[in-house]
Amino acid sequence: MSSQKTLLLDLDGVLIDMVVPLMQWWGVRIERDEDYPQQFGYDIQSAIAHLLEQQDRACQAEDIHNMPKKAFWHRPPRGFWQGLQPCPTALNFVKFLEMSPHTVYLMTAHANPDCAAAKAAWVEEHLPKYWNRVLIGHPKHLTATPQSILIDDCTKNCEDFTRAGGTAIQCPRPWNERWNAPECFHRHSGSRRPEYNIITQDLYAIEGTP
Repeated sequence: MSSQKTLLLDLDGVLIDMVVPLMQWWGVRIERDEDYPQQFGYDIQSAIAHLLEQQDRACQAEDIHNMPKKAFWHRPPRGFWQGLQPCPTALNFVKFLEMSPHTVYLMTAHANPDCAAAKAAWVEEHLPKYWNRVLIGHPKHLTATPQSILIDDCTKNCEDFTRAGGTAIQCPRPWNERWNAPECFHRHSGSRRPEYNIITQDLYAIEGTP
């Protein structure tokens, strides 16, 4: 049996439905993750500018394209971040992970102090038992150890975490390359969403569980 590990669950994009609501906040007409332009990866700012241009809003698209990255992420107010909803079945997925032999923590980046406060409030509302088990800040790879596993949707976060000595599992999303991987959404069934089943399969592989 494998030794106990620390599971670090990313919030935005893994447990929190953030990307499409953020694009809608900026005025993009989009309804589903599947409509995200995959060629932009996790460059959400460029993806928004691209879709606005496609939707005949060239002036707004240019403004967003030329906006400093910090300004782009600072613009949404605290209420936006706090009002985001969990991804479907995400809370059940956390409960499922709690049955594993590992210790579960939450981890999230933040855009500014208001965003950080909103993330803490979100956790208190939706996952209250984790109010003192949430790590908020940058960069995530500083928590990497041989006994830690990061579950994240951002390719760079996963790569940095692995280079720093930890193990990373990428949650399939349209803004990362795993979305189109051969195993994605084809082999799994059950009450959990397919992407969570894939994460579970990865965990079993790490643990050596058949």
